[in-house]
Amino acid sequence: MKFTHTVGALFAAAAVLLAVSGGVAYFLYRISRERAYNEKWKDYVDCGLA
Repeated sequence: MKFTHTVGALFAAAAVLLAVSGGVAYFLYRISRERAYNEKWKDYVDCGLA
């Protein structure tokens, strides 16, 4: 009985850790993509074409 409770708690902790790390990875991905996009179009914004 205690073993299944421990396994369940470990599984829940692993799921939460996976969800948090996935969220952080997605956030960092979005920041890097936005930064690359802005860098690509920076010259066009300065000259008024965009």
